[in-house]
Amino acid sequence: MPNMPPPGRFSPHSAFLNGSNRDKINPNWLETVHGCVGDVAKKSRGSRQLQLHLPNASPTVRHLVIEEVVEEVIPLSKNVFANFVVQAVLPMMDRMQLNNVIDVFSGKVLSMSFDPHGCRVLKSLIAFFPNVPRILSLAEELIGYEKNCAFDTNAVHVPQ
Repeated sequence: MPNMPPPGRFSPHSAFLNGSNRDKINPNWLETVHGCVGDVAKKSRGSRQLQLHLPNASPTVRHLVIEEVVEEVIPLSKNVFANFVVQAVLPMMDRMQLNNVIDVFSGKVLSMSFDPHGCRVLKSLIAFFPNVPRILSLAEELIGYEKNCAFDTNAVHVPQ
């Protein structure tokens, strides 16, 4: 029986993600996942495909995909597969997208630091933009919690 999505659950990325050509670059693939990037990023294959296709995407398509990631940045950052997509798009963000991510993370740095996947995104964010004053203000949210972070297996990586 061919790989068919369950009735009523079709999405344009299903056939591609389940197909044998999943490791090949298809220049139109990112356009087919527009509107469901968050769902695709949460799947192992989808995460890998997004990371594979984004560097080669046109600036317009890349911007649209990054916008979708920014809209769901907290849940995607905490996901086992999607956090890699968030980390991959960080250096590709324009100033407005970066400011939106900083706004969303503001006030949530401590809880993100203790998350096994969110801590990786925070560490990447700080590493990619070390001289951005608003990023430094995010890091300052950990002041007073250094001891808690030092003894947590996830949070210990963020202040480094």
